[in-house]
Amino acid sequence: MLTGMGQMKDQDHCQTGKKSTHKAAIILVLAILIAVSIIFGKTVASSSKFHANRIAYLEEKRDNAKALIGGANVTAFLISMIPDDTATPNANQIASIGKDSLIILSALTAEQYMNAFVIMLVTTCIIPILTLLATVWMINLILGTDLKFRE
Repeated sequence: MLTGMGQMKDQDHCQTGKKSTHKAAIILVLAILIAVSIIFGKTVASSSKFHANRIAYLEEKRDNAKALIGGANVTAFLISMIPDDTATPNANQIASIGKDSLIILSALTAEQYMNAFVIMLVTTCIIPILTLLATVWMINLILGTDLKFRE
């Protein structure tokens, strides 16, 4: 009966060793993910090839907004040239379309920069922080300690 219990303890130790090996492998993968995210994520996120499609799309929309601004201003100017100020209210309304299009143009420009900023932030800060937290959690599981923050 004692030999059976000794074998049971050996099996439990073997299974615990396998679990620790799997957890250590997960920690290694998380550490590699942190390094890859910091080293290569920044270069990928800042490359123009990575953003080429998005930039081309926003450039097309920006060109459309510029054409709309120019067209509205020219049309408003031509309408205001009609004598006796009969079309001045219409010219003012068309000129306001140009002002609204200027707001759209500003939003498109801001969107282009925000896309690049968010991708850079995610690859250089958020992914490494989350993987670091996951690594600490896995180390906590391996060591069997209970990290308690304020209760």
